[in-house]
Amino acid sequence: MYILFDVFIVNPTKADNLTYEEEIIIDTIFNFVEERIKILKYEIDQEEEAMFQKRIKGEPNGSIGTMIELKNKRVSFVGYSEKLIEKLKGCFTEKDSLVLSERLGNAFKYLN
Repeated sequence: MYILFDVFIVNPTKADNLTYEEEIIIDTIFNFVEERIKILKYEIDQEEEAMFQKRIKGEPNGSIGTMIELKNKRVSFVGYSEKLIEKLKGCFTEKDSLVLSERLGNAFKYLN
């Protein structure tokens, strides 16, 4: 399962230079998204493997993965089938931003 952060695509060296606070934020968001979509792990892995096989054969293909966009505050699903994208979107609810905010708040309580 490919889960990427936009910040690391724009600035790959950033991953090597995170502050402790940034690591907490990244880990908390990553774990939150992973928890939400892991129910679809088999389907995700199937589509990612099919894309990988195309790449090995030299067939044209695009990118595939789940993108966590910190700048735009959203999660994007790139390269998956429309059916799987709809399922992935269904893994999130309107209240998830509150849940994530609470988790981040709890994570930072341990810093003080």
